Amino acid sequence: MENKLNFNEYRHNLLELLSDNYAEINRSDSDEGKLGISFDSLSTSLEVDRDDLELICSKLYEAKEILYTDTYVIGVFLTSKGASSLTDEKYLNIEIENELRGIELNLANSNVETNRITKSNSRISLSVAIVTLIVLFIQIGLNQYNESIRKELKGTVEQLNTKNKELKLYSQKVDSLTFLLSQRKNKELLMSSKNNSQ
Repeated sequence: MENKLNFNEYRHNLLELLSDNYAEINRSDSDEGKLGISFDSLSTSLEVDRDDLELICSKLYEAKEILYTDTYVIGVFLTSKGASSLTDEKYLNIEIENELRGIELNLANSNVETNRITKSNSRISLSVAIVTLIVLFIQIGLNQYNESIRKELKGTVEQLNTKNKELKLYSQKVDSLTFLLSQRKNKELLMSSKNNSQ
């Protein structure tokens, strides 16, 4: 026997067994028909032990689909409500409904997981967008900083070029003056040497 019994399927099978007995009693006009099936016969037919049989029967007792008997046998018999449940396949439908609920639960869990992944992806996308904006602002800031440095350097270079031109002019003036002074000195020396020679 398995650890996990499908009790609803066993309940349906038990109702079927009792249904045969129920039909026999209703067909028979004589007193030969015995009402009910013994617990031992049911255990054997369903291939379950007595404890599991009691678990199977408990819900049927509560719903008044079977009743206890000790008249001809010590066991249970089917009631008209039990016959109706068998015809409607109540316990097989419960099993189908349980499977459908399980599928719905799995789908709901799957949707929750999908939503969680979607939210996680949204957070990641948002984080990437924020980091991109930060990098863009840094880039703009650096470009502006670089532009201001470039302008400042350009101004400094222009000032240096102006100073360099001024220095060249000054240097040319100094060179001219030096040349003039040297010519003047040469003239004076010449004159002085002429004067000395005379």
